Amino acid sequence: MRAHSRPWSSRRGSALMLFTVMLPAVLIPLVALGIDATMCYIVQAKLSAAVDGAALGAGRLIGTTADPEEIAKEFIAANFRADNTAGFWRAYDLQPVATYTGGAAKVIDISATAKVPLLFARVFGQAFATVAANAQATRRDARLVFVLDRSGSMYRSGAYIPAKADAISFTHLFTPTVDELGFIAFDGTATVGYPSTGYPPAIPSPAPPSPPAFPANWDHYIKSTSVGGPDKNFLDGTANDMEHQINATANFTGGSTNTSEALWLAYAELQKAHLKAIATSPTHVDEKTNAIVLLTDGVPQSISIWPNNPADNAVAVLKTSSLCANKIVAGTNPTPTPMLGWISYPASAGTPQNPPAGLYRLASEDPLHTQSQWLNYWGTGTAQTPTPSPNTITGCAGMPAGLSDFNRIPSIDMYGNDMTGNAYQNSQFVDGSGTPVTPNPMYTGTALNRANTTASYDWALATWNGTDSAAKRIRTDVNKPNRVGDLTDMKIAIYVIGYRGDDNIDQGLLMRIANVAGSTSFVPPPNEQTGFYVLASDTESMAVAFQKVASAILRLSK
Repeated sequence: MRAHSRPWSSRRGSALMLFTVMLPAVLIPLVALGIDATMCYIVQAKLSAAVDGAALGAGRLIGTTADPEEIAKEFIAANFRADNTAGFWRAYDLQPVATYTGGAAKVIDISATAKVPLLFARVFGQAFATVAANAQATRRDARLVFVLDRSGSMYRSGAYIPAKADAISFTHLFTPTVDELGFIAFDGTATVGYPSTGYPPAIPSPAPPSPPAFPANWDHYIKSTSVGGPDKNFLDGTANDMEHQINATANFTGGSTNTSEALWLAYAELQKAHLKAIATSPTHVDEKTNAIVLLTDGVPQSISIWPNNPADNAVAVLKTSSLCANKIVAGTNPTPTPMLGWISYPASAGTPQNPPAGLYRLASEDPLHTQSQWLNYWGTGTAQTPTPSPNTITGCAGMPAGLSDFNRIPSIDMYGNDMTGNAYQNSQFVDGSGTPVTPNPMYTGTALNRANTTASYDWALATWNGTDSAAKRIRTDVNKPNRVGDLTDMKIAIYVIGYRGDDNIDQGLLMRIANVAGSTSFVPPPNEQTGFYVLASDTESMAVAFQKVASAILRLSK
């Protein structure tokens, strides 16, 4: 008898039946194992979050009396529950490990493991799975000077009060007894607001170098014994700590903006602390990072000058016809007593409006009034008295009240910063969204003419140059050769928060000050330090900017 094969439809039906029977046997274990895997993934994510939080939390306490290893373990235990708490899938046997390494660059390494009971893999003899996570936080000891713009535009924009509050919160992100902080407030002139010790200081002997007049509220000397410099007591709770000094700083609705002087005083203060660290260190090495944090909402509108500076006599700044008693005269008066002061020109959105006025009194050169008086604006009429005592200005027809004695705009400011050149051509104003503003309200295409001594436009360009030069010279530590015996390069980064207040802001200048990639003068490390620039269009984004700057300075990372 001939055998007959089964029809294809019958064979297909049998195969489908077999597949249908086998499908649950294959899929159910896969789904079960998928559930176990998903459960482990969720627990591992929670453990990672706990470890990351522990790294950042313990990292902020590095350098305090707290034990960072114990703090890290406490952070993990608080944020990853191994006590059958809902949401952690009955994870148990949490094993945190924290290892702290000290030094100028402090590091804490954190890892943790936990066991997760499995639901379905038990069938295969696997009762639990182990999940793990790790993180590392690094933190460098910091030294910085915070520089606060308290000009009139900060007041008019409503940013000044929030800026002070943000600055105070900013100081609390750093660690007393470890970090060193200082504070400078500026408008038309700059005032060292913290530290406040040594006001007024005793006049040293021998007499200090030029500028020869020794002020009551600032120590010109840059050495290890100098009064001032950022210190570790900035939050000691006393009436003159940095928090109180910032809070007590007053604002003036008509104040100008002397950015170059503020930056230069910050540089001087950093050098004092740097030399003190070298003198007190057993290895005579300063390992702290150095930074200047600048908050400003505008372009420079004033600059400090030394009209009879012998170093600026290639083209005489004063006219030969000037009757100024302290004019440079070759042979008879080659090094006269300095005439020091700041000059201002009213401006709006960076566009000079009116002719500049004469010389005003510098806070750092005033022996008659205290630091507290300057911070609290003890009288704008006196503060701007156009006879910057103790520097003699007599016989001048136009110096205290005008500029008719000037022959040229100085080539350098009183600190040696270059006011010539064409750096101002890199001005770029932006609005609150960062969009460039055209036409540029600062540079019109007409070159700087230093002979136009009564033209605010030319003074504005020269001041732009001087501010740009000050930042460059700070970043290259130009004063190192004058620090006798100092073999250490000070690597100073400048961090800039540009607040766009009631006018647009010159982002081109601020990016150059910070030396960030994308600026028109960017020089990468190690030749110059790269800082940080952020545009804050409102008070909320200004607060966020402070947080970003603090993290960048401390290099706190996980």
